[in-house]
Amino acid sequence: MKNKQAEIYDALALLSVVLNQPQDQKRLEFYAETLKGFDLSAVIRQIKSFSTSARFFPQLVDIIEPLKGLDAPVDELAVMVANEIVESLYRCSNEAHAQQVLGEKYPIVQRMGGWESLSRIDLSEIPATRAQLRELAKAYLNRSKRELREDLSLAFELSTRPVQIGEMKKANYELIDF
Repeated sequence: MKNKQAEIYDALALLSVVLNQPQDQKRLEFYAETLKGFDLSAVIRQIKSFSTSARFFPQLVDIIEPLKGLDAPVDELAVMVANEIVESLYRCSNEAHAQQVLGEKYPIVQRMGGWESLSRIDLSEIPATRAQLRELAKAYLNRSKRELREDLSLAFELSTRPVQIGEMKKANYELIDF
């Protein structure tokens, strides 16, 4: 059985044949080395998708962005992130819980003045706050994409996975000031 890196290399080599664009062996080895950290089936699926949709051999970032969920339009992702932060105001009982729930999205909360000030907003302020959060999320998403394109820095990741909203506990209602 082939190892993961070899399978990725073979898929990339096949893509270069399909696109009729021969690639340097070192380039394909570098791609395979970089991509081996991702789920193999997702990488192979992404490489195969280029065989029917691309005219030119993809750049490494063109393969990685969809694997990291960064291929969706920034506006849509920013709306999802802003909504998740606003929902966390009602789900999270304290700052530590909010950090745990929001994970890598929590720096956006900090840029809005922190959990304390954000959790004190009135119901009438929610639409304006959501718009501000959306704009901050856009900036963070664009930064993430720029870093990924410039130096493949994978340190800044903004998860776009939806968070399941469970039943709110009665204690959460008691801790929110309106």
